[in-house]
Amino acid sequence: LEFRRVLFRSVTIVPLPDTTVECTETIQLSLTPAAGSYDLGSPAIATLNLADDDLPAVTLSVPDAAAAEAGLNPGQFRVTRTGCLTDPLTVSYSVGGDATPGTDYVALSGSITTPAGASSATFNVVPLDDTDPESTESITVTILVGPGYIVETTQQGSVSLADNDTNFAPTANAGADQTVSVL
Repeated sequence: LEFRRVLFRSVTIVPLPDTTVECTETIQLSLTPAAGSYDLGSPAIATLNLADDDLPAVTLSVPDAAAAEAGLNPGQFRVTRTGCLTDPLTVSYSVGGDATPGTDYVALSGSITTPAGASSATFNVVPLDDTDPESTESITVTILVGPGYIVETTQQGSVSLADNDTNFAPTANAGADQTVSVL
């Protein structure tokens, strides 16, 4: 930069757009005088923080798709994020399926936070052991669009919940006198 008969000069920094999710970057401008030409005031350094405008993408996986009442064996979902890991990221999800929250399994919260420094977080489907004979049921999680992240394609997964109760259905028995009794 040249300062001839002017008190200041502006420097324009034009960021180039890209689609890479990045942490905030720093640009530093330092002024150094030519030998013997002038003295610099303070500060002689300017710092600019360049914030990214690209949002992280989130995905859903199911590391353990088989839960069971027997042994209270949990199933597990995992949310993974791309990009800068400096800050925590809270991801919202919906829960469906034919298993009943609060009866068949501990109800899920509807959101999970990946902590700062982590690229993923897991949450468990914790079975509740009841005495109702049931067929295997499902718990389905779908990632919802939310602030601070994008969902590039439908992100959905399911955990199956196996029952451990036996069906003792009544049977009809005709005795010698041809009367029917239910056992």
